[in-house]
Parts: sequence; structure tokens; C-alpha cells
Amino acid sequence: RLPATELKVDRSFIDGLVDDEPSRKIVEHCVGIARSLGLSVTAEGIENEQVERIAAELGCDTGQGYLRSKPMPVEDLYRLVDRSSEPSGELALSGSESR
Repeated sequence: RLPATELKVDRSFIDGLVDDEPSRKIVEHCVGIARSLGLSVTAEGIENEQVERIAAELGCDTGQGYLRSKPMPVEDLYRLVDRSSEPSGELALSGSESR
């Protein structure tokens, strides 16, 4: 009954995607639950390209983490977005931890 549109997967599970099967299974099931509820999924704590790839393979729509950007003031974000009018073709994993 909550007006939710997105599920964020905590970085503690994302950190384990490379070498921890239980973390991978938890993320996989979180994505499944989110899909059944019509929610998009954001992975928090994307720190390297391998974790980004695995999160995308498991069905995460977006991500947040230092791989793309450190947290920044909203004014800087607006300037960055204004400069990027062309889509990158990459998975839509966002960079800033502050959303």
C-alpha cells in the first residue's frame, strides 16, 4: 500500500556480488520481488565494473556508487546533466550516492 516505485538493494549485499553466493541469491530474489510488485531496482554501492556488470545481469535497473561519481552538491549535478545531452548506451547505473 506504500506509494513506492523503486526498491534499493543495500550495499552490504552488492559488495558480495563477486564472491559471495548468498549475497548474489539475495539480490536475485530482491529483484524478483521488486518485479512482481512493479518496482524498479537500484543497486547501492557500485564500486567497480565487475560489480556493475553482475548487478545488471541480475536485473538491477540502476545503481549508485563511486564507480561513476562521488556524491556531489545538487548544483553540480544539474551542471553535469546539462552537459550530457547524448545517451551513453551504458546501463543506466547512476553515479551519485545521494538520490
